[in-house]
Amino acid sequence: MIIGHVRLKSCGIQSHENTHPFEINNWVFAHNGTVSSIMSMEEFKLKRFKPIGKTDSEFAFCYLLERLEDERNPKIVEDILKKEAHNIKTKSGGRFNFILSDGEYLYAYGDDSLYYVERKFPFSSIVLKDDEYEVDLKDIKDPKEEVIIIATEPLTINEYWKRIIGLKIFKDGKEVVLNYE
Repeated sequence: MIIGHVRLKSCGIQSHENTHPFEINNWVFAHNGTVSSIMSMEEFKLKRFKPIGKTDSEFAFCYLLERLEDERNPKIVEDILKKEAHNIKTKSGGRFNFILSDGEYLYAYGDDSLYYVERKFPFSSIVLKDDEYEVDLKDIKDPKEEVIIIATEPLTINEYWKRIIGLKIFKDGKEVVLNYE
């Protein structure tokens, strides 16, 4: 699993401490949007985890980790994230798109702009959106490879990018739907 984040600074100064993705206790987090108002709200006051930097993103990450309380069961994590992501989004009045991973599962929350594409055999050519550069994936991908790519906006023009609305869970290059029994 690889998590990267190209950031347009909207909160906090440009510094290493404010660089996504953030990592605490083997959880990794990256966020797109602005939820800075929660940093001064009493109901979001942090007790256990403290941000190293000064971004609303890292603050929201610490808040989510406090709510998870070391939980790793994906069903319970899903329930907590759905509730708390909605709470942050609603109370902040901002945008809250994020990805969060424990190294096994990847949780992606789409508020207003988050998409994913699935890539698996048989691979075809893709055309990059920004410069229309074409790449033939069958020349560079192993037939057994299965990948999910998540981005704020579609990166290619000839693949089916699905919009993420709410919480989606991924594992081993596939979307996961947890059993609710």
